[in-house]
Amino acid sequence: MKTRDPFCRLGLNSGTNLRIYLLTVILLFTLASTGRAAVEDSFTRVESGLSAVRMDLIHLYQSGALGPNPNLPASTITDREISSRPAAAKDGEPDPEEKRLRSIATLMARIAADGEAGGPREPKGSPSVDELRMEMADQLFEANLNDEAEKELKMLLSRSRNEATAAGAWFRLGKIYYREGDYRRALDAFQKISGEGKSPFREEKQYLAGNSYLYLKESLKAVDLLDRIAAGSDYYPYAQYSSGIAYLTLGDAWSSTQLHFQTILAMNPGEDPVLGELINKTRITLGFVLVDQKRYPEALPVFEAVPESSRFWIPARFGMGKTYMGLEDCVKAIVIFKELIRQSPDDPYALEARLLTGHCYSKLSAYRHAVGSYQESLKYYAERSDRLKDMLKTFQTSKFDSLPVDLETVSPEAAGRAASNPEFLIAHQDLPEWSKVYSEWDGLNRLVSSTGRTAGKAGVRRSADLPAKIKPLQASLAEIHQDLIKLLRSEANNYLSKQLAELDDLSLQANVGIAKNMTFMQDHEASP
Repeated sequence: MKTRDPFCRLGLNSGTNLRIYLLTVILLFTLASTGRAAVEDSFTRVESGLSAVRMDLIHLYQSGALGPNPNLPASTITDREISSRPAAAKDGEPDPEEKRLRSIATLMARIAADGEAGGPREPKGSPSVDELRMEMADQLFEANLNDEAEKELKMLLSRSRNEATAAGAWFRLGKIYYREGDYRRALDAFQKISGEGKSPFREEKQYLAGNSYLYLKESLKAVDLLDRIAAGSDYYPYAQYSSGIAYLTLGDAWSSTQLHFQTILAMNPGEDPVLGELINKTRITLGFVLVDQKRYPEALPVFEAVPESSRFWIPARFGMGKTYMGLEDCVKAIVIFKELIRQSPDDPYALEARLLTGHCYSKLSAYRHAVGSYQESLKYYAERSDRLKDMLKTFQTSKFDSLPVDLETVSPEAAGRAASNPEFLIAHQDLPEWSKVYSEWDGLNRLVSSTGRTAGKAGVRRSADLPAKIKPLQASLAEIHQDLIKLLRSEANNYLSKQLAELDDLSLQANVGIAKNMTFMQDHEASP
């Protein structure tokens, strides 16, 4: 699976001041290793437990206890043999998790049956054992079984003398380390690749290596690699963005904005939604750079170009409001900020926009409107603070026994109900990593439950003690779920406490604004 733009999955979570977005974008690199390590420390036990359950299932599939002989192609598994599937299965297909794990088990069985293991040799023209190991490493990587994939690749390196095979193994090892945030080891693996020539992974390796240097704060080395990725490559737009960020970290805003960001803005995304959102994110980054440089007339059309359908539309509107303030057109700024508040009242940018609206009224000498705006903001902050406190209490009792819904697949009524649940907050706001891990647990739990409940009814050839083999997996998943609940509660508490602290700060600023404008109003009314 290709790794393209790591930034398109990152949200925009603050509108605290003029430079916050720009600084956030830069710090995504300079602080990424530390932040990721802190999060992954909390995930370690849960992810290790999920990996262990997956491997136990693979071994059961390999033994034939849960289905047909794994030496047979996966396509020979019939609907009758997998008659009951978890809810994720569609159109008569087995559950994706089950299909992936069965496929890995099949590869393991074929490797074990290879001539070097004492079994019958594969027919002429069949993949070699090295090719099978490479394929299995890929599937283990896709199944988030990084440790097992690493073992297979190291085994491959120890036994193969083929240069192309070794290059492929080192590239995959580098991707594993990159995924884990171990950028130094990723670079070491990439640097061991020799004779890659026109290999299919050359540009992806160069892109990942460049980003690795950027995460390690070695921006000059990052630029050197990223700028070598030629136009026409799938990775070219994303390398241009990464290189632009690198130049910003070096203090070279001209190279960043004129050589890289403008290059991205000139691209036509066509039907590629990821590239389209990269272009929109580039507009936001460039816009805030221009605002920071007080180049307001240039910033305005950049923000205006972000379409309403983009998830970057809210920061674009906030940027427009800040730009109009810079142009001293506070009337237009107020219109933009009020529209933003109306459409997304709880968004961090909207919370900041409430204060800026009061500031704009004050700049217009409309002191009564300014006081009213600040008072309205203060009331809203207090109400939101109360809601967050109630949600904190809810989190302490929630069992997290159902997966958060996907708003794209439910009715507006159901989406409205879901938005009030604490699980929804975890999935759709600032904690997407937790949702991902919870989703993995949920899929495995349904798969194991379905297997234990229906394997006999489906006519699957299984060992007599299958229930005894499934029961430990169910117990492991139940224990993992308890760990997940504790971690979710802790992370939610941290997240909500941070939000409450930010609301306190906004409330303080609103109170200061009220006091100042009350004074301005009295002085204005007292003057002849």
